[in-house]
Amino acid sequence: MTAQASQTVPNVLQLAASGAMSITDLFGAAAQLQEHGQLDAAIALYRLWLDHTVTPLAYAACFNLAVTVSAAGDDLGAEAIYRRAIALNPGFVEARLNLGTLLERLNRPDEALATWREILTPAVQPDVSANRPLYLQTLNNLGRLLEIRKQYPAAEAMLARSLRVDPQQANVMTHWVHLRQKQCEWPVYSGLEHISTATMMDGTSALAMLSASADPAQQLAAARRFVNEKVNAAVAPLTGAYGYAHPRLRIGYLSSDFCSHAVSILTAELYELHDRSKVEVYAFSWSREDHSPIRARVVKAMDHYIRIDAMSDEQAARCIRTHEIDILVDLHGLTLGARPNILAFRPAPVQMTYLGFPGTTGLPGVDYVLADEFLIPPELAANYTEKPLYLPDTFQINDRQRLIAARPSRASVQLPDDAFVFCSFNNNFKFTPEVFGVWMAILRRVPNSVLWLVADYDEVRENLWRHAEQAGIERSRLIFATRAVPAEYLARYQLADLFLDTYPFNAGTTASDALWAGLPLLTCAGSTFASRMAGSLLRAVNLAQLITYDFAAYEELAVELANDPERIAAMKRQLAEQRQTCALFDSPRFVRNLEAVMQRVAKPAAPRLAAPHAPQAPAVSHAAPAPIEDIPIITVSYNAPDLIAALLGSLRKFYTNRVYIVDGSNPDVAEQIRAVAARFDNVEFIPFGYNIHHGPGLAWAINHLGLNGEVLFLDSDVEIVNPGFLESLRSHLRPGMYGVGGIQPVNEQGYDRADGVVRYLHPACMLTNIDVVRQWPMPIKHGAPLIATMLAIHRAGRPELIGTIDWVSNDFSRDPKRVYIKHDWQGTVIRTGGYHYDMPTATTQINADLLSFVPLEAGKLVELGCRDGAFAKAYKARNPICDYTGIERAPGLAHAARPHCEFVFNQDIEHAGAELWDHVKGADCWVLDEALEQLNDPWTLLAKIRANMAPGGRLIAAMRNFQHWSTQAHLNAGDLRYQPGAALDPARLRLFTRGAMLDMFQRAGFQVSGGSARILDEPAREKYLPAIRLMAQASGIDPVIAVEDALPWQYILALVAV
Repeated sequence: MTAQASQTVPNVLQLAASGAMSITDLFGAAAQLQEHGQLDAAIALYRLWLDHTVTPLAYAACFNLAVTVSAAGDDLGAEAIYRRAIALNPGFVEARLNLGTLLERLNRPDEALATWREILTPAVQPDVSANRPLYLQTLNNLGRLLEIRKQYPAAEAMLARSLRVDPQQANVMTHWVHLRQKQCEWPVYSGLEHISTATMMDGTSALAMLSASADPAQQLAAARRFVNEKVNAAVAPLTGAYGYAHPRLRIGYLSSDFCSHAVSILTAELYELHDRSKVEVYAFSWSREDHSPIRARVVKAMDHYIRIDAMSDEQAARCIRTHEIDILVDLHGLTLGARPNILAFRPAPVQMTYLGFPGTTGLPGVDYVLADEFLIPPELAANYTEKPLYLPDTFQINDRQRLIAARPSRASVQLPDDAFVFCSFNNNFKFTPEVFGVWMAILRRVPNSVLWLVADYDEVRENLWRHAEQAGIERSRLIFATRAVPAEYLARYQLADLFLDTYPFNAGTTASDALWAGLPLLTCAGSTFASRMAGSLLRAVNLAQLITYDFAAYEELAVELANDPERIAAMKRQLAEQRQTCALFDSPRFVRNLEAVMQRVAKPAAPRLAAPHAPQAPAVSHAAPAPIEDIPIITVSYNAPDLIAALLGSLRKFYTNRVYIVDGSNPDVAEQIRAVAARFDNVEFIPFGYNIHHGPGLAWAINHLGLNGEVLFLDSDVEIVNPGFLESLRSHLRPGMYGVGGIQPVNEQGYDRADGVVRYLHPACMLTNIDVVRQWPMPIKHGAPLIATMLAIHRAGRPELIGTIDWVSNDFSRDPKRVYIKHDWQGTVIRTGGYHYDMPTATTQINADLLSFVPLEAGKLVELGCRDGAFAKAYKARNPICDYTGIERAPGLAHAARPHCEFVFNQDIEHAGAELWDHVKGADCWVLDEALEQLNDPWTLLAKIRANMAPGGRLIAAMRNFQHWSTQAHLNAGDLRYQPGAALDPARLRLFTRGAMLDMFQRAGFQVSGGSARILDEPAREKYLPAIRLMAQASGIDPVIAVEDALPWQYILALVAV
């Protein structure tokens, strides 16, 4: 809040207390307070005004107060105030609407419905012509919540009432149509005589259209309507033409259905069977926590389970992008709960839709739909905005671990023992009058038969019985199953004789359920994804003879089979015998096929340019130098495509040298810079996807680009105004020098000081001998990125290694003559508001005792298990001139740590390759905060750390004491449950006592130089210590030492490599 606003608060409160403030002034003052985040002050103002003002408009002030109180998080307080507003003005519809919404949010839906229904009573109902929006909002609120409460007839009636007032409500029409489908109210498009069928079709959702139409063009049109209304396609993509170079393909699954849902029922084993030597599996989830076994199984199967429900769509997309997902698989499509705007940001270079929605999504960010050639024949692919990605056998994964209970008796589920049982356990909204009519014809032709269905609501059952009777079929021949647990549900299929599929929306999960349980299925295939699903599954169980292509053939084959029990029995035997080997249920085979097609379409990393000719220093003075155009140029960029365009455009007027752009831009901006770089020859763009910063970007280039000889480092915010600058730089660089450029005095912290004792060579325009550069400390994340290097050169007494050039100092001054270079200081500081070194961390507390043992003079430090970088931030505040590397297995934490470390490796150190070990070689300090306990083989790792350390390097470790008195108490009680944060934390693979710790470090070549025992104030321990003394005596151990070893919950050890 501004100082002016702060001064206003006492004045407006005083005015409100006087009773002289108008309601208009009240609303204005309260709005100003809220704009400045002063909700409490605004609430106090409203309350004071209401207490001291007599006015018939008090109900309006109560309404605003309730809104403000709710915004402050006090919903119960807001409820009471809304009720006060209604008491003051019973006809105040807005208060009743808000109160109902509040009650719904408080999980009191029946009260919400009652509140909204009161609006429609004669005493309250607004005049429709004068208050049409409020009237429609009331009806629509009721219809929406009634539908959620499964009160379908009442919901339909409310929405119909709304549409009679305003037919042009597409969203309302969407719900009304689907409600009629779910109730089997046929014809669906009837009952609103004033609205044309075309308008109703235009209001039909993409999901409802799968049942409403067999025309793929209409289904595509419905999907496109959804996209036009719901999806913001005009956003900058976060990825582009290239992928990544991960050793394992990163597959991300995007869904809110990682719970007891058909998608998880089918896919649970998919996540488990992925080949972890080839792929890494991520879930990006906004699923409900239903505590179901299937949810627990799915979560466990993921390598990384990341919740995004609290994130906006853009935040979620950027989160996915930070994990560098190679292929993002959307499991939603256009179904309820979908978040298509995440895909619109294109957070992965390849995005595909799978399983959740059996039709084209129309989503512009989706590249592929997983299919097979029966499901989407090539000749029908034009009806899809996605490209079909064909799997060889079938599109559907299945879970072989689904249990089937013992077969029940027919009598137990009200089925006649001697009848032929047709069944269709599909959702009722898939039923159409046309397919139902065929079913009734089949029942007429197979007299001793029944149709076994599922319908959860009395209204639906009554409608279906009525439709049957109108077709001349007794209602007793339609039998409705009740719900059952999954294993018993599957067992029921064994009581039926033939599954009758729906059309044009086939069975999907339900079809595989029937086939898994051994029940043959008869389908009718059309021209849409939804109408060909069951046919794909039948082909995968070698029962393609059960696929028909029109209703006449469907009816005939159903009747034939009902009269040929041997044929039915043979198909059941085939399903039983081939269940574990047929393509549909050979899940390992499916996963291998899926991974193969994913590997095929995954985008490769941007190609590296061939290494340029490396100019070498001449061997003898009369040797000709290498061509000037062979000197590579390194620049580090951040969120400024215009600056890169200016740099490259001006450089190319005079030079053709190879340029490497090491980029730390936001992903969407990085793609713009990539496009700029692509306009110029001999430019390689290397994006990191996060702000790598100038110093670490330079260090990465030095270590990873295979550079030799002379190398030029150049800021990204410069323009070349005259030729000759490279030639001038080279004329000053002698063999054996570090580099030349502009030099100025700084102090030992890197700050400009006229009396500074350190000569600082600026990397803004610096020509170097790269082999000499590698002999000195690397650039770091610092306002003066070469400060560690220059300090080392200064302390070594080697001033001759760097040389100054007057024109460089001039061109980079605040008042330049621009001899060769234009530099207007448009880089990081001005364009982005600073260096961003002091970003906050989620963790606010660190192990301060551990920090106190880390040497302040560490030059190159490695932290294993750096979490979100909070410890790194705290240490860098003490020693900013430190090359700090973090190693963190968790991708989210690794990303969070990057602003606080020079580099963060997101990998398991026990499986790390040469890149990590080359990077950390020569470190003079390692920090391990309870990291060794989480390793499979800490002994081998410590030996490797020791071998790669600088001579006399330090290792600072914090380790949990397994001998702590509380652990001994749990052991004595036989309570060895694994719990996060406890002594037996699931992440803690190894357990150590003080003696075990010392032995391990000694074996690895470390000697203890200091440390501390962290002992908490724990009064509860006193009753256990006498027992520990007795146990020690019984074991022949000094009881004093035994108690001393039982007190620390953690040890901190400072060690030296010997």
